[in-house]
Amino acid sequence: SRLRLKIHFSPAIGEKNLPLEREALKMYETMQMTFSLISEIPIAKHNAHRKRGNQLLWRFSLSSLEKYHRQGVSPYLLVEWQSRRPKQ
Repeated sequence: SRLRLKIHFSPAIGEKNLPLEREALKMYETMQMTFSLISEIPIAKHNAHRKRGNQLLWRFSLSSLEKYHRQGVSPYLLVEWQSRRPKQ
């Protein structure tokens, strides 16, 4: 089994350079988003930033999302589980 989720990022805030938008952007500069997945099925492959036992963690900051956007790509979460074979 495989899971792939894209993260859509739109840097619309700050594009107009209005004072309020610049202030709002400053507020979020240090913000980090963490996505967590706990799986009961053994994980074969992943692109998580950290793995703790059966928990995967992805962390993104505003600056990392902007970097992906400038490169023209969307960050994504990738997980592949080990296939469960029936017991004989």
